[in-house]
Amino acid sequence: MKTMVVGASKGLGRALIEGLGEHGDTLIGVSRGRPENLEGKAGVDLRWVEADLSAPAKAAQIIKDAVVEGGLDTLIYNLGIWEEFAFDPAYNFMADQDDQVEAIVSCNITSTIVLIKRLLPLLLESKTRGSY
Repeated sequence: MKTMVVGASKGLGRALIEGLGEHGDTLIGVSRGRPENLEGKAGVDLRWVEADLSAPAKAAQIIKDAVVEGGLDTLIYNLGIWEEFAFDPAYNFMADQDDQVEAIVSCNITSTIVLIKRLLPLLLESKTRGSY
């Protein structure tokens, strides 16, 4: 099975990359850069696509181009960015700059939709579709 994890450089995404897969499976991590000291499970082919989803159309094309030949069975979208002080007690939504809000919406919503639009034909062609 070929599984892509978007937002795979740290946190939950990294844990998915390091813990998913069976012998012979392919895991494809996506982030702005490949993290250091990343190790997948034994027997799992680990690949990486570097793409910055703050530029949705460009990133979606880079990601599609990386998997179009080999296909894709599963997509796990684990990407999200937040306001600079989102988890700080001093956070004040009313003080957010408009360009920051636009960047968050573009990365969290637009990039998700554009990437799924690009990858959906590949996912629908998957030989494993409906086998779960």
